Amino acid sequence: MTTRAALAEALREAGPDLSFRPRALFRAAESLGHADASLGLLLATDGLAGALHSAPPEVRARIAEGDLLTGSAHPGGQLRRTGGEGYVLSGCWVAVPAATSADWFALGAERDDGGPPEPVLVLLPAGVAGVSPRTGTGLDGADARHLAARDVAVPAEHVLPAFGPVPGPAPLPPVVAVRCAVTGVALGLARRALSEFAETARQRSRLGEVTRMSEQPVLRTELNRVVLSFRAARRLVLTELEGLPPDGDGQEAVPVALRTGLAAALLHAHGVAIDAVRFAFGKSGGSSLYSGHSMEGHWRDAEELACHHLFSERAEREIASAQFGDHVSPVWL
Repeated sequence: MTTRAALAEALREAGPDLSFRPRALFRAAESLGHADASLGLLLATDGLAGALHSAPPEVRARIAEGDLLTGSAHPGGQLRRTGGEGYVLSGCWVAVPAATSADWFALGAERDDGGPPEPVLVLLPAGVAGVSPRTGTGLDGADARHLAARDVAVPAEHVLPAFGPVPGPAPLPPVVAVRCAVTGVALGLARRALSEFAETARQRSRLGEVTRMSEQPVLRTELNRVVLSFRAARRLVLTELEGLPPDGDGQEAVPVALRTGLAAALLHAHGVAIDAVRFAFGKSGGSSLYSGHSMEGHWRDAEELACHHLFSERAEREIASAQFGDHVSPVWL
């Protein structure tokens, strides 16, 4: 069994339990990000499974033991109420990991009930949404495909809270758990890129020079700054995670100030990790531009993670406003 298949099998067996333990989810995502960012992204998407605890028992009963749930936290769909109690869903979601292997999808959408649009997750069985035959943009190996839905009927009980509060033991809403895991993937990827660059710098010289790259004072200073920034950002995230209530306590035990601090720490660490990969790629020389070079792969993975909507400029503005005490949408906290 391949590593990717083994992870998919492990997620089938574990179900949504891992999303209840943010610290474990973060560390697992970081380890997978170091080994294979595609696997880390698949694990991060599994955080959406926490939304199932807000679903009625009859909906949960439809999901068989061993079913694989994946999806996208991006609100790529519009959910409109029909004449009865149900809805119709239309939209497009880019690069959904393991789309061809999933049994169920949890897809972000905005619900229009006549008032302000409300972000939700829509639970769909596989086969209802159209799956692109070609691999979508995304990290290599995640089997990411585009999904599309047009006027798909959705029962009201299949519309779940995306950002909480979600009943059950999860201390974080499902989409916030995804943000936590994606940050772990980015940090793991950055750690690998920095490690590989440091090892290469000890063995090679710049063209026309005798000294090794690692012996150049300017490069040493720059690398030291990047590494210290990386370590400090990672430690900040771990400190915020350690401040969460014990596993099994619900979201009501997490004050707004702690959510705000965690969101800001995750956003900051994600940016530091992406910058670290860009630094290593930029200093690795022209050969890193060629397909097949490990640093080129790390850079492409990092740029894909940089485009994640939970780390967009809007997210940064909202979280910065929350840091100053302003009221913001619960989407970001």
